[in-house]
Amino acid sequence: MIRMTGFEEIDRVIKQLPHQLTHPILQQIHAEALKPFVTAAYFAAPLDSGRTAKSIGTIKPARKRVDVVGTVISGPRRSRRYKGHYAHWIEFGTKERELDGKGKYRKGTKRGAMPRQPFVEL
Repeated sequence: MIRMTGFEEIDRVIKQLPHQLTHPILQQIHAEALKPFVTAAYFAAPLDSGRTAKSIGTIKPARKRVDVVGTVISGPRRSRRYKGHYAHWIEFGTKERELDGKGKYRKGTKRGAMPRQPFVEL
């Protein structure tokens, strides 16, 4: 005859998991899992002044800014503090800006278009 004990303890531990897996803890787990992707994207980035590669990484947004607990964002980061605010322009490209209603471009917007040059592929 086989006798099993400890079901109540296991059940108690499993019921506590949702309370222990908070947003920051899940973000750490997800960011750690994405390190191979970030490293591969870093080395696949075009060689220019180094800005493209330096702007690739993982961002951990605050809980109030995302819909899903534990969300992280990896790839070209768009903030100026990440060495250039740059890689997403190369990855996704740009388009020609349209004229204002007066037949003029807004100040600082006439920059032309840049075709997509995707270097991060899944």
